[in-house]
Amino acid sequence: MFIEASSPRKQGEKARLVSERFEATSLRGYCIRFWYHMYGAGIGTLNVIVKNRPGNSSLSETIEWSLSGNQLNQWRQGQAPVRSTLDGYQVM
Repeated sequence: MFIEASSPRKQGEKARLVSERFEATSLRGYCIRFWYHMYGAGIGTLNVIVKNRPGNSSLSETIEWSLSGNQLNQWRQGQAPVRSTLDGYQVM
């Protein structure tokens, strides 16, 4: 996924990549690994969110990993824990 951070982008605009719904995890959970490139003065925040319940309620969303601002002109690898022992989940 790519979202341009400079003009004509406006402050507060968001892009979401949403996974399929997965079955509940064990107590140990899982780990998601991904690559990101956040370069420039207009870079906002990249969040990895675990959504535990269907619907649009933000109460069912937990930010598991977050990074803001310029991270220099290079690709970096990130990873975040994924755990949802009671319900199925989606990663966003």
